[in-house]
Amino acid sequence: MSQSCSVVFIGSEKSVFVGRTADELRKRDVLVSVIDPYGDSEVGQGSLARSLVGAVGNAIRLKRKLLALPRHDAVIIHSLGRGLLFQIHLARGAATRVIGLAYGSDILRRNRRYDPLLGAGLKRLTVVAATNSNVIEEIERAFVGLANRRVLRFGLPVLEAIDGLEDPDQDVAGFRRAAGLPAGKTIVSLGYSAAPGQRQLDLVNFFGARHAVLQHLAFVVPVQYGSRDMPAKVISACDGYNSLAGRIFFIPITEFYDSHQSALLRMSTDILINHSISDAFSGTVQEVLYCGNCVLAADVLPYGDMPGSEAGILSYDRLETALPWLEPQHIVAWKGRAAARLAETKREIAATSSWDAVIQDWIGLISGDQPAADLG
Repeated sequence: MSQSCSVVFIGSEKSVFVGRTADELRKRDVLVSVIDPYGDSEVGQGSLARSLVGAVGNAIRLKRKLLALPRHDAVIIHSLGRGLLFQIHLARGAATRVIGLAYGSDILRRNRRYDPLLGAGLKRLTVVAATNSNVIEEIERAFVGLANRRVLRFGLPVLEAIDGLEDPDQDVAGFRRAAGLPAGKTIVSLGYSAAPGQRQLDLVNFFGARHAVLQHLAFVVPVQYGSRDMPAKVISACDGYNSLAGRIFFIPITEFYDSHQSALLRMSTDILINHSISDAFSGTVQEVLYCGNCVLAADVLPYGDMPGSEAGILSYDRLETALPWLEPQHIVAWKGRAAARLAETKREIAATSSWDAVIQDWIGLISGDQPAADLG
């Protein structure tokens, strides 16, 4: 079967954004090569000298991998950091079009001391893409004069996996047993935590200290990401609070789930606590809403554009003020509102974030057939 176009992703295939996107594009006859710019090293860990040595080693490995590839239609750099200029320089040897895909944390949580370096890199990209409009707006504010910029949404294969469950009730019951989720409890999932993962530990400590008044809840804690020692710290804290509570209160998840497993986790999640302060169009949030479940989200993000937000999402400024929403009577009413709007929510999310909805944006950007519109 002939390939429609070809692209190199510079990013970790362990990331669901990179790995799942690569898989979906390959299903649609796009040739995708993935190069991890960091390998197994941890940039920024340890002393300055060690960090510099690691950065040089990563650069040499990236150059070798790019030189070994045939020429592609485009390179997409996932996540834009201080190494952007160097990555662009190397990527131009592998493709004529070099696209930068900015995640929320790249821009909204950046170290502004390095803005001149980041701005120089952004100006050398063929297209500056971002995962949501609030990220593009900050790019426009901070880095003027960028001609080609656009929002590029990720497709969510989990939506298709949710719709493909043959017997959802039975499948979810089996998943809950296998995952060790306690029966009869409202399941609260903590959102994914980017490195270094301190926020995940803070949430565990916050809710763990209140286990006695949260008897009706059990918490799923994803610990797939984080600095080298953070997952172990989070798991240790979970175990300690479970022992203190005398029951399964926290359930750490260490493995990366495929789309089917993720669908079952979203179906099992009564409430997602999305503590992100940069991702205003979270895939996990959309997947939970697509199941008719609820989201408690930090109020620093603009969720007005999120389908289902008015029924399924409640915002908090401090966790202490959010605790009343986790009381049983409020959960029942909240879930009732989300369920009443479910059909409309599903239609809107599918129209925005299914792969059928976004695939032409990706292929057009890679091939150059649909250049990014100037948003200025």
